[in-house]
Amino acid sequence: MLINGDEHNDLCVGIDLGTTNSVLATVNIRPNGNIVSKVVDLDRAVDMYNAGAGAKFTLKKSPILPSCVYYNDEKNYQPIVGDFAKGRYPLRPYLVAKSIKSQMGNAFVEGLSSNIHDKTPAQVSSRILEHMLRNAAKIYHMEKIDDAVITVPANFDFIMRQATLKAAELAGIKIRKQNGAPRQILLSEPRAVIYDFINQVRNGEIADQILDLSSKKNVMVFDLGGGTLDITLHEISRREDAPEILKVQDIATNRYTLLGGDDFDLCLAKAMFEHYQRQYAAHADIVQKIRQEERGVMSQLINYAENLKLEVSAQKSDAFGTGDSGWWDEDEDFPVGGNIGTTGYAYSDSFTAAQLEDIWKNFMGEDMNIPLSTSIGAVFVPNEGKDYPALMKKVDKALYKVKHHGKQGCAFFGESDLSDTTERKNISQTQILLSERNLELGAYFVDFETFKNKIRKY
Repeated sequence: MLINGDEHNDLCVGIDLGTTNSVLATVNIRPNGNIVSKVVDLDRAVDMYNAGAGAKFTLKKSPILPSCVYYNDEKNYQPIVGDFAKGRYPLRPYLVAKSIKSQMGNAFVEGLSSNIHDKTPAQVSSRILEHMLRNAAKIYHMEKIDDAVITVPANFDFIMRQATLKAAELAGIKIRKQNGAPRQILLSEPRAVIYDFINQVRNGEIADQILDLSSKKNVMVFDLGGGTLDITLHEISRREDAPEILKVQDIATNRYTLLGGDDFDLCLAKAMFEHYQRQYAAHADIVQKIRQEERGVMSQLINYAENLKLEVSAQKSDAFGTGDSGWWDEDEDFPVGGNIGTTGYAYSDSFTAAQLEDIWKNFMGEDMNIPLSTSIGAVFVPNEGKDYPALMKKVDKALYKVKHHGKQGCAFFGESDLSDTTERKNISQTQILLSERNLELGAYFVDFETFKNKIRKY
């Protein structure tokens, strides 16, 4: 099948390689022309039991696959992907790769045993992709699937995207054409959201009153994932030469990447760790053991924190009613706990929704005050006949230098634009830290007057 001059398989496959969970979907075109996507139920191991000939796995199908890889040290570190791997993390964290997407672009995976063969985030991610593609190929009676599109955060930089491409290549996905040119297999997640939304409006699955596409619209996408946050602004309009075709143009992308569900889980787990110590405050020897086994304890508390977060979110969602419906009680206690294997001492606790919101308040930015009169946190360039793409390339290059090489004073402009020592002093690289949680948002600000003077050059 030819698409834009490129040869593709008849089966269209898309993969959301997520921080917490991953999904694989296929696309079909109905006789009426509607494009319909289907998320595929994938096999995975969920439990292990002893059989006569040795250990066997209990399998189940589900559309959502936990993005976790367990390396079985009893089988030469053979990788096992999915629910079973996630369940092993509290017990053997050094054998489980979890939230690997947050490490894409790093040279090595953090926290894994040195005996594991997979050393890089790309190698670990390829295991997740392999598992999904192998399952899908079996379902669709194909020898293999080597043609797929993978979504990535809009904020992924060049190195992160290259690592994702490497993972795809290791998993058997073709990343180059026959002539050696790169294939476009990466799609930004906000654009994927917009394409799916537009398709659902066209198919009548979503009322067009929600988003009337008869005229040009600016659409913001807010995507808080497991490890990354994308806030993007896009223009959706109709082509003048072909009004039946919609085009999507990117207007702006936020730079606040290092925030996601994992941060909420870790923050809550730290609070649980303090409560756990207070629970045994009268026994100094137990408290000392808890502190000595902090890594193992935290791996289990993170699991408790994630489950509690999901439970409270489900209870507070519209699915259960809100307000005076009777389903929701702000003072209701949500119990949490269980035996902590690394210490042998049980953890028993409970939280109300109000307590959880207080623990997470630093993520909400309520106490954050940014004086916009003196600093600017996003690039805004009036597009009045200027070479906008060229300027944005300079901006991206400068931001890359700041992030990966610690370059000072080039948050928005190239080195050549900041040669003057005085001007360098006027430009500051500021990393916003969320209170004592020390969560780096990675936002870079520049003196407003200097910014205005510099922008006049373009």
